[in-house]
Amino acid sequence: MVEPTPPTTRAPELERAFALQKELETADLTIIDLKNQFKQKDFSGLTDSALSSNPSNPLIVAADVQAQQSFLRKLKFHYMEQHAKDKYVKILVSPDEPGIDAEDNEQLKSLNTERKRLLKEQKVLLAETYEKIRQQSLQVDKAYEHAESSTKEAATLTQQILDAKLALTRLRAAYPSPRLTASEAIALADKQCDDMAQAQEKLAELTTEVEQLKTNVKNGVKEVERLKVERAAKEEELKRTRKLEEDNRWPALNDWYQAAVSLHKSLLCLEDFATPTDNELRLTYSLPKGLKTTIQLIFQPGTRELEVCRIIDSDVTIDIEELVFEHTQSNDVPGLIRNILARLRAES
Repeated sequence: MVEPTPPTTRAPELERAFALQKELETADLTIIDLKNQFKQKDFSGLTDSALSSNPSNPLIVAADVQAQQSFLRKLKFHYMEQHAKDKYVKILVSPDEPGIDAEDNEQLKSLNTERKRLLKEQKVLLAETYEKIRQQSLQVDKAYEHAESSTKEAATLTQQILDAKLALTRLRAAYPSPRLTASEAIALADKQCDDMAQAQEKLAELTTEVEQLKTNVKNGVKEVERLKVERAAKEEELKRTRKLEEDNRWPALNDWYQAAVSLHKSLLCLEDFATPTDNELRLTYSLPKGLKTTIQLIFQPGTRELEVCRIIDSDVTIDIEELVFEHTQSNDVPGLIRNILARLRAES
C-alpha cells in the first residue's frame, strides 16, 4: 500500500480518501480472517484428500467437502440403524411389559411424520441459505476487491496530486513572477513545434544532399581510378615514343617505307586499300582506259592463310575460281593478285 506524504494542509477530498484507506486497512473483516485461517491450515497430513496437493483450487475444495458430507450421511444412517436394533433387542429381552399399544404406535407415527416434515423444511431452508451465502460471498468478494483496488488507486492518485503540488510549489519558488501565461506558453510551444518541423525538413534535405555527395564521391573515386590506369598507359606510350624519337634510325626507315609503298602502288596501280575487319583486306586497282576493280581477300583468323578471294566491285568481269583454287593451296597471295590483274588488264 502506498504511504502518502502527509502535507501541511489537505483538501476535504484528500482527507476522506486517507480516512477510507485507513478504515479499510484497520477493519476486522471476516473475509480477511477466513482467508488467513484457510492459508494457515496445514493440509499436508490429509493424504487421502486432494486438498493436500492443491488446497487453493475451489473445485477440489468443493469436491472434498461433498465427499465428506456423503460420508457423514452414511455414518448417521448406520448409527440410527444400530441404535434401533439395540433398542429393539432390549425390548425383546426385557422381563417387563413395554406397554406399547396401537395408540402409542399411531402417536409415534404421527410424531415421526411431523419431524420428517420439519426436517425436510429445514433442509430446504438450509439449502436456500447455502445458495444465498454462495451468491453473496461472490458479491462480497467482488465488492471487497473493488473497494481494495479503489482505495489503492485513491491513495496512488492522492500521492501523485501531493507530489504534483509539491513540484509546482518548487517550480514557483525557482521561477518567481513574472511567469508565462497559459496563452503565452501555448504560443511558445506552437513556435517550438514549428521550429522542430522546420529542423526536421532541413535534416531531411541535408540527408538527401549527403547521400548525393556520397554517390558523387564514389563516382569520382571510380573516375580517378580509371584516369590513373589511363595515365599509366599514356606514360608507357610516352616512354616508347621518346625511345623511338631518340633512335635516329626511325626517320630513315620511315622514309624508306613510304618510298617503298609509293613504288609498290605505282608498279601495281594500287589506288586504295581498306581493312573492314581483322581478317579482311580490300584492294582497289586501276586498269587501262580509266577502269577500276576491287579485290576482297579474307584470311583465316588463326593461321593467316587465304580462305576467300573474290572481285566485289569491278568494271571488268572475269572468272577467277580456277586461279583462286590453285593459289589457295599454296597460299600464294601475291601470285594470285598478279594473275588476276593480268587477266583483267587483258580483258580491258
